Amino acid sequence: MKRLNLIRVAGLRTGSAAALLLIAGHGALAADGNGSKEVTRAQFETRQQAVFFKADKDNNHLVSRDEFIAARPAGDPTKLGKRFDRMDANHEGSVDAGELTAMLDRRFKRLDKDGNGALSVSERAAGQKQVDKPTNG
Repeated sequence: MKRLNLIRVAGLRTGSAAALLLIAGHGALAADGNGSKEVTRAQFETRQQAVFFKADKDNNHLVSRDEFIAARPAGDPTKLGKRFDRMDANHEGSVDAGELTAMLDRRFKRLDKDGNGALSVSERAAGQKQVDKPTNG
């Protein structure tokens, strides 16, 4: 939680100490936990960032390619590497909170089909199917 507070203090995103993958899978699309069946953008980002920054083993507030791939031992390293490259917008070899937030914004907009600012049960289920779907290549 300390790192998430640092993200807020840095002003990168108020209320969104969120991750990925992208980091969907890892329960990031689960119900919100407060009795509502919808997940707000802030809840989505908070979960995603928490999952993503668990990969930051050297605690430098960046996730390197190696950390990203190591955090997902069951994943295909080639596919994970491509996913990482899409997140690493500045091509510095690591993903920071700003790059993660930009990716999460795009992902949330793609999942929020009705544009109401929250993910319904059906929108989350469709998003999880995308994550679980086997791909070729």
